[in-house]
Amino acid sequence: MATNAVGKNRPARYLFLDTNALLDLCDKDRPGHDAMRRLATRALSHEGVELHASISSFKDLYYILSRLYKNEGRARQAVERMMGSLVAPVDMLASYGPAALACGEPDFEDGLIRISAEREGADVLVTRDAKAFAGSSVAHMSAQQFEENFT
Repeated sequence: MATNAVGKNRPARYLFLDTNALLDLCDKDRPGHDAMRRLATRALSHEGVELHASISSFKDLYYILSRLYKNEGRARQAVERMMGSLVAPVDMLASYGPAALACGEPDFEDGLIRISAEREGADVLVTRDAKAFAGSSVAHMSAQQFEENFT
């Protein structure tokens, strides 16, 4: 967890989802699915959380789901539903690219997610990637850890 991790007595509102969190939400067979569903239910019920994700994560989600479902129409519907009512897409700027490469994340995609979350002023970056985002100024934790700290 980042050194500036959000404490129990400060409700987080702006949650930035890593691509793996979006996948957890869509695929019931993934280990993080149940915790992400509960988090999504809180967001839909307006219980103090708002879910956001980089537009590049939605692009990756679409690609992965189309492979998983073997059906682009089904993948498109899943992404449209998610973007339409549950997770707000966040734009990326060209300047994020060099910053992502320079930030020290293990891969470019993680760097883009980190820079996006930091520049958006997210309270928490929701991810199951325990090794990524250690140097981020945004607290990072899994949906399960968020539940344990903010319920």
